[in-house]
Amino acid sequence: MGAIAPGYQADFVVLRDLRRVDIAAVYHKGKDVAGGFAAAPPLAPDSPLRHTVHVAPLAPEAFRLKAMEGGQDVIGLIAGQLATEHLTRKLPAQNGWFVPCDGFNKLAVVERHHATGAVGVAPIMGYGLRGGAIATTVSHDSHNLLVAGDNDADMLAAVAELARVGGGYTIVSHGEPLATLPLSVLGLVSDRPYEEVEQKLHHMISLARKMGVPEGIEPFITLSFLALPVIPAVRLTPRGLFDVEKFAFIAAQPE
Repeated sequence: MGAIAPGYQADFVVLRDLRRVDIAAVYHKGKDVAGGFAAAPPLAPDSPLRHTVHVAPLAPEAFRLKAMEGGQDVIGLIAGQLATEHLTRKLPAQNGWFVPCDGFNKLAVVERHHATGAVGVAPIMGYGLRGGAIATTVSHDSHNLLVAGDNDADMLAAVAELARVGGGYTIVSHGEPLATLPLSVLGLVSDRPYEEVEQKLHHMISLARKMGVPEGIEPFITLSFLALPVIPAVRLTPRGLFDVEKFAFIAAQPE
């Protein structure tokens, strides 16, 4: 496997056109599978591959972030890229706490495998979300629960919604889910027909655009990589902000 050469398993695709990716044939173990694969048997409701989102109860203040008097570390998104900028900005605040507005959103990573209660919180710029929260359990590589929003109440509601459906994508506004795409297999994969998944995903991306997420920033895929602490310049984990270039945590998560 992993190569087209003698002695390897013959899994490969034949293309008529490389630019248009016009598929002529698909081979698996040396056999043309033009007729397709037999449908996999459905997972049982009690399968261990389901029900994998285990989030500790979150207090209303779980996502609070102190605003420092001077500049503060901010994750800056870059349109069309997975890399981020390490920015320093003075955050908008009320009573000493960060309040997302003026181009800032709040990002949180919630540990979702063992209900440890670990939560990392950071400000981000460039996501543009207004009037709600967007959350996902597709969060490379640890696949914790990641949520971005402009208010804590909707962020908490988004976490609760993904815990309810066993993981996936959700968009929440005014405390209610506007749309949810369950990924009930490990919180990563849907067991629904791909046409249904594609239709729902396109609808949710359209909703995110209407809520301010700009072109060049993928509402879900961009989020998925913000918790992957190997891509420069700065990422967020349940333990706090991580400087990838220095390969060190920037600061402990505030109490």
